[in-house]
Parts: sequence; C-alpha cells; structure tokens
Amino acid sequence: MTDLGHGKTRWGSALFRFDARRRLERAFSCCLVSGLARLRSHLERGPAILGLNHVSFWDGFLLPQLEHAASADGYCLMDRANLERLSFLRFAGAVPVDTRSPQRSRVDLERAARLLDRPGRLLFVFPQGRQAPARLPLRFRSGVLDLATRSGAPIVPVGLGYDFGQDAKPEVRIAIGAPTRLQGSRRSQLRGLEEAVRAELDRIDAHLTGATVGDDFQSLISARPRGLPMGTRLLEGWPFRRPV
Repeated sequence: MTDLGHGKTRWGSALFRFDARRRLERAFSCCLVSGLARLRSHLERGPAILGLNHVSFWDGFLLPQLEHAASADGYCLMDRANLERLSFLRFAGAVPVDTRSPQRSRVDLERAARLLDRPGRLLFVFPQGRQAPARLPLRFRSGVLDLATRSGAPIVPVGLGYDFGQDAKPEVRIAIGAPTRLQGSRRSQLRGLEEAVRAELDRIDAHLTGATVGDDFQSLISARPRGLPMGTRLLEGWPFRRPV
C-alpha cells in the first residue's frame, strides 16, 4: 500500500487554489462566507479542526479558498483509496485516512493530528464521510473526535450550502461557527457537533430568506456580478422597447 503521508508544497497549493478558483468562478454566481474574521483571530493563537457537512463534488474546491482567506496552513483529511487515485492532491495538502481498516485508520488519524502543532494550522474534516444533501440528518462519524483528543485543537463547526437565488447559476454560502471543545460521552459530543453544524446551516437559510440583520457574510471569490445570466444584456427591454 502506498504511504502518501504529508507531501504539501507551496507550488502545489498555489496551483490547486488557482485552478479551483477559476472553476468556482465559472460554475457559481457568488460565493459568500461568514465568520471568517473570528476564524482568523483564533488561528493567530492556535490550530483548529474545521468540521464541515459534505454536500457536493465542489466542496473540495472551496477549501483552498478558505485556507487562503484565513491566512492558514491548511490540510484536508481524505479517504486513502481516493487519494491513491488522485495522488497529486497530496501536494495541495490532502492527507489520507483509511476508512476500511480500523487499525490503519488509527495510524492515519494520529499522523494527521500531529499536523496541528502550531498556530495557523488548519485541518478540514468531513465527518459524514460521504456526500449528502444538507437538509438530511448529518450522522457524523467519530474520527473527528479522535483528532480533537489527540491534537488538543478545538473543532470549528462549518455549514456549506448551495442554493439558487436570483441568478441562473447557484450560489454558495459558508457559515463558520465559533471554536468549541465538546464535552460528555462520545455520542453526546457527536450529537453536539451535529447540532452546531446544523445551527450554521440554519444561519445560511436565514440569510437566504432575508431573516438576518447585520450578518457578516462577505464575498470569498470575485465571481461575476449577480443578476441576469451572461449575455442577456442585449435582450433587456425586448420586445417592449420602443422602435427608434
């Protein structure tokens, strides 16, 4: 079995972030994030684990944008089998976890936890282990708790949502919660993390419906302006425009 280890490089991270940004700008009308200043403030003092719900193929392309915006040194836990197939991602900070072998999984989690040894270090984790619509029960796995215990880093709950607004292309919203140290049994800790991520998803819904006031959602990437799809400006007013 290939030991992919930690192979992150500066050029690998920059190249993947550039390619991901171009893809996001083409696919979405806007990408907004909330709670970024609080995350930056925490990372100045110590490392953190970001626990996110896993919605889409696009989730992985958002991570380098978040890493860069937070001025972090970010890594992402990724299924070992998928990383062996897409091994170039290790240069962008992907680290493996073997979900098929409990023994290998413990070794992988221990290695990933050792990355969280200094301020600015960030580890992205999708505790669901699979993609699921954001409105379904989250059902997190316990590996994220092992990472927090081994590293001593707090878990930051993050909600990801993809929705259609006033544009032909969907919008992305990312809500970042406050760093938390979960207490109680493992079961209660998992339920607590699920509730914290669900609260961030509810905050996204509130922003979509205009129910929030004074929120801090801001642009994460400079996608094209929202509004009519590209190319429709020539048709504005037709056929009601008065002939010249």
